[in-house]
Amino acid sequence: MGVVLALSAVIVSCAAISTPTPSTIGRETRSAASNEIPTREQGALGMVVRIGSLEFVVEVAADSDTQIKGLSGRESLEGGTGMLFVFENEKRFRFWMGRWKSH
Repeated sequence: MGVVLALSAVIVSCAAISTPTPSTIGRETRSAASNEIPTREQGALGMVVRIGSLEFVVEVAADSDTQIKGLSGRESLEGGTGMLFVFENEKRFRFWMGRWKSH
């Protein structure tokens, strides 16, 4: 079973977090190369993902309801944060930023 992890395009524009901050201390950390699927018990909200030397605090959209909503309706997104989408199948997925209010 292939697992595809897709980072929201928002992460690309976010500032890197080089050291742990009070908001990230005590949160789960997973390598981006890990094959482990995050679960709510593992701290799906506020998970830290490392890509090289960069760290991002992400929310995990692991179910279809969360994936459909995504970041819709939010006024802003804190620097160094984003949303991680977990899919059961390896294929191409389309993303859009509908109702995203931040510019």
